Amino acid sequence: ALTSARYDSGAPAFSPDGQWLMFSSRRHFAVQPGSSVWAERDMGPAFEPGRKVYALALQSGLRSPFAAKDELPPPAKPEAKKDDTKKADKPALPRIELTGLAERLHELPLPPGRYRSLAVDAKRLWWIEADFGPGALKSLAIEPGANADTHSEKVRRFELSGNGKTLLVQREAAPGAAPELLLVDAAPKPPADLGKLSVLAGVREF
Repeated sequence: ALTSARYDSGAPAFSPDGQWLMFSSRRHFAVQPGSSVWAERDMGPAFEPGRKVYALALQSGLRSPFAAKDELPPPAKPEAKKDDTKKADKPALPRIELTGLAERLHELPLPPGRYRSLAVDAKRLWWIEADFGPGALKSLAIEPGANADTHSEKVRRFELSGNGKTLLVQREAAPGAAPELLLVDAAPKPPADLGKLSVLAGVREF
């Protein structure tokens, strides 16, 4: 068990280097402005948005990649596990150190929000900003002092390619029309001209 049953956590995503497990969790309980336990037909205060994003260090001694740089030397890279059956073109990942794992928790520099469908590539963390239905596809560079970027609006789903370089994005369309399916580079912003990047015209789901 990596989290407590007291919190609603989900959307786990491993970093490609095998060092971090990122997830969203409902742990922010600031009362929504204007919310009151004494309002008519209101049985309690509202805590929205209540989710934040966290990262678990899968090995001891790791420093959060979002932490500000200081005079301390970077930690040594975790030793990769031995696997004689691994493919030559796929490097081995470091072993997960289970002892003390749940205690190696880092809060990411993102405000409370509605985070779902997390994904991670070598450079960025991706998510959809919405509880349910279409929302904004956003990303955050994995580096100190980074700010979130909005890639696309009205996104229903997205997938990262295996090498983390390409995004498959399904966007909401006008009523009666098929959702828009785009194949784009995994960059903070999409190209200006998306006409040539639309694929599988008429698809309803993926």
